[in-house]
Amino acid sequence: MSVTSTLLGKDCLQTTGLLSLKSAITPETWPDGMGWVSGTDPCGASWTGVSCTGPKVTELDLSFYGIVGTLPANLSLTSGLTSLTFSGNRLVHNLFQVKEKVGQVEC
Repeated sequence: MSVTSTLLGKDCLQTTGLLSLKSAITPETWPDGMGWVSGTDPCGASWTGVSCTGPKVTELDLSFYGIVGTLPANLSLTSGLTSLTFSGNRLVHNLFQVKEKVGQVEC
């Protein structure tokens, strides 16, 4: 599945990275009301579990939501992340596998 953000500029890649995470989660386990919507800024809108320093997403805490799925390689597009917390979920991961052709991501 291809995930792109409708945001332009520097925030596009971090938003695309986060939305790729959302799309990699089994839909029925993604909680309602999380606020993760394409076209919105994760640092300017209310995205549950996302913390920012200025315009950069720096922390992601989705602990104990019971989500099931995988952590996609495109999560690494959210390059400002310094803290990831996923306790209490069932996620398969190969953290920060570098996407071979980042240029294929459209913003």
